[in-house]
Amino acid sequence: MSDSADNAILSPGDVLNNTYVISELIAAGGTGEVYRAMNRVSGREIAVKILKREFAQNEQFTDLMKREASVLHEVIDPAVVRYYDVLESDLYDDGFLFIVMEFINGQSVADEMKEKGPLPADMLLKVAERVLQGLKAAHDKKAFHRDLSPDNIILRDGDPEHATLIDFGIAKDVNEGAKTVVGGGFAGKYQYASPEQMEGRADARSDLYSLGMTLLGAFRGQSPLAGSSLAQIVKAKAEKPDISDMTGTLHDLVNRLVEPLAEHRFQTAEEALRFLAGEAATPVPPAISAASAAAVADKTVVPARNSGQAKADAAKLAAVREKPKKSRAGLWLVLLLLLLGGGGGGAYFAGLIPGIAPPPPTVITEADPNVVVEPGDGPAVPEVPADTGVAPEVPPTGDDTAEPVRPEPVEQTDVAELPLANPFRLSVERTAIDAPLRLIGNLPAPEAVPSVSRALEEGLNAFAVIADVTPAQGEPFDGWTDAVVATALVFRAVDAFTVAAEGSDIVLIAQAQSEVEKSALLAAARSAVSGTQLAVIDRIEVTTPEVNLSDLSEGLRPLETCGPFTLSGGAGGTVPAEGTITISGYIAAAAEASRISAFFAQNAPGRSVVSDVRVLNTGVCNVLTELPSESSQALAFTYAYGQKDTPVPGDTFRLGENPVIEVELPADRDGYLHVAFVDLAEQVFHLLPHQARTQNTIQTIGNVAGDTRKVRVTFPVSEASIQQLGFNVVEPLGINIVLAVVTDEPLFPDLRPRAESNGAFLEALDGRLARVEADGGLVTWRFLLTEP
Repeated sequence: MSDSADNAILSPGDVLNNTYVISELIAAGGTGEVYRAMNRVSGREIAVKILKREFAQNEQFTDLMKREASVLHEVIDPAVVRYYDVLESDLYDDGFLFIVMEFINGQSVADEMKEKGPLPADMLLKVAERVLQGLKAAHDKKAFHRDLSPDNIILRDGDPEHATLIDFGIAKDVNEGAKTVVGGGFAGKYQYASPEQMEGRADARSDLYSLGMTLLGAFRGQSPLAGSSLAQIVKAKAEKPDISDMTGTLHDLVNRLVEPLAEHRFQTAEEALRFLAGEAATPVPPAISAASAAAVADKTVVPARNSGQAKADAAKLAAVREKPKKSRAGLWLVLLLLLLGGGGGGAYFAGLIPGIAPPPPTVITEADPNVVVEPGDGPAVPEVPADTGVAPEVPPTGDDTAEPVRPEPVEQTDVAELPLANPFRLSVERTAIDAPLRLIGNLPAPEAVPSVSRALEEGLNAFAVIADVTPAQGEPFDGWTDAVVATALVFRAVDAFTVAAEGSDIVLIAQAQSEVEKSALLAAARSAVSGTQLAVIDRIEVTTPEVNLSDLSEGLRPLETCGPFTLSGGAGGTVPAEGTITISGYIAAAAEASRISAFFAQNAPGRSVVSDVRVLNTGVCNVLTELPSESSQALAFTYAYGQKDTPVPGDTFRLGENPVIEVELPADRDGYLHVAFVDLAEQVFHLLPHQARTQNTIQTIGNVAGDTRKVRVTFPVSEASIQQLGFNVVEPLGINIVLAVVTDEPLFPDLRPRAESNGAFLEALDGRLARVEADGGLVTWRFLLTEP
């Protein structure tokens, strides 16, 4: 048994929540473990992903896991692993979260490379087409993989045409030499990650770049070279890889996927699929040098002489927007140093995960472009020698081979020559989320102006900084400026704020949308000045703006695991402070209710929320998500008892009772009738047709009374036979659903088995139900509740 299995959280035979029996550990990565397991109720083989012990009690990691399951539950495509549910374990006293996923039998592309070396182009084109289909489905739901690589593509049953994307989340199988980071910052393996991911940015085009590098590595039978040093990694990401050993369609596809600049790649997976289908040509992007490929957008600091010159400020801001962009390679080096360097990766990751205050800002000095200084870390440490391969500034000769011109060092100022500021002041202001920052007051040296401005610009995601600063003596204590900057960074997500420091006081002026937000801002600000002589003065006001129901509905979409939610309340579509919001709908598991509560606490603070949300189960919810938004009125179910002639109370049958189910539809309706029973254990029973009752042509079944045809699909147990199905209610008890579909042609090309798994049923449906009504068919459903 491997060391990872010896140290695993779970062991073969462990049972999670009285349902999932652990078979074996199949993958272990930086933060998580994945197990093969069996649902002992349905008999289905599934995969279970859990957090490692050291992360299981970390709220940021558990929130990340919940978001992963919530978003990917909505991605339903054969080329993407299915996410069924996220649950809390009852195995241990402290519990832990785990995700239940589809288990895929097959080898990864990485395993194929290990066994066979270079993989043939025709096979890789099949893999590419299938993965692009999966990426399109994921991107349509705003889910970006961010770690696409050969080990995250499984060839289902060894078939390239059935390649499946796995592991969108936090359980990474980190190969030797591959660095993977979780959270809101860099995520991915350097060999396959896009250039923009080095800056913590990722979108659909980033996944397309990673697919291109994956195809390139698989074609050659080894991972693309990304370098072993900072300089080599930066250079590799700034240049387009050589693919001259590729030919034909694979060459043309990869050529467009691995462009260093995102705007030169295919912009969507759908566009790449159209190219593979021969529907679109592949234009050649403009030729770019390695230096210009590295020159991604950079922000600009605009110094101002007088804070009252509004017209001058406006002119300078216009100049910012027109000013040529500068190279950002230095920022890449800082990020890579933090990700790869010593000092403990885990400590820095906290600053990259939403909800955790960022670390003190990195200051890039102008005195030496190859020096990075971390506040409080002592003397500057040389970062990269002059021949690192980082794209230098090139004179405008049009010759990429010209000798690089490096900026002249800025002469350090003699502090004794500066005037004395008493009191010493510094303010950071923002009037709107898209407005420039204003930096007003004193700094201890002229060379501190660009470094402080850049730290604020990057940390607060501003497009410009207007600095009205007088360098002076009189900084109250060493580290005073750093503490003020760190405090300002706390307000990254606040639209408008002022952080004003004078002497030993630092005043916080802003508006918070709730007491919780205010408390969080104050706590983070006090943490930023902890250990200094600065005292925080609170001027943060709590305001509760009106909320729009349509905005809330849009924000709730990622949490809709069992059909859409309906919101009501307020007037005219808005809910004022102290108003009431009512939410109705269904969820797959009780644990999801806490996420809904947290959403309203954050997005509708001060409102009373009345919940009419029913907890169903994964099997029923999986089918509900396939159904049209409205049930057909011309098709209906009626319920009765097999043993007694009394009305059924609503949709409920009790333990031991015998449900008799009939379908009612217009007597003159033609076509085919299909009826299925979906139970809470993720099993589907085909009530009509089935092996012993194959006839489902509507005009040949049922009984007609007036203008209504009634077709019985379950019978009293006393009349039950192989042809006439009948059953009594047994455990497990809960919510089931009965589904009826009328179509002009048979719903399935072949007769389905009498009973099958929920997953097999959904795969066979393949989105048909959403198209039935458009084709003139009918769809209806009704819950069937079973109770003690």
